[in-house]
Amino acid sequence: MANRMTCRIVTPEAEAWKGDVRQVVLPGSDGEVAFLSDHAPYVGRLGFGEARITDLDNKVTHFAVLGGFVTVGGNEVLVAAEGAVIASEIDLDEARRDAQTAEEELRKIPVRDEFERDAGEIKLASARARVLAGERSSKRNT
Repeated sequence: MANRMTCRIVTPEAEAWKGDVRQVVLPGSDGEVAFLSDHAPYVGRLGFGEARITDLDNKVTHFAVLGGFVTVGGNEVLVAAEGAVIASEIDLDEARRDAQTAEEELRKIPVRDEFERDAGEIKLASARARVLAGERSSKRNT
């Protein structure tokens, strides 16, 4: 079948998702990057944000992706993520609280403490990615 490729999302803990898809949209390190079947070979770094995967029935599944890398070749997309959470498993209220807490904690970290600031920014980006994926998924399902 044309317009078909396989997508796998793996994290250090487990394979988070696998299936045949029409389209994959990921948060690249410099903006969104999208893949359709027969895409040229590609290797790229991922940022923190929302991933959207369109299956063969045109159903979109949302994920929060927490950095990593993507490789594409031979109609296969491999997402090797530091973390990935399917939107249907995200507690949106908890993610919003986590984002607010991370923002408050980040404000308290001295600018000169680069290591702590980096850790705080990662925590905030992770929470914001979960909020974004959860909000977009809930809007599509209402």
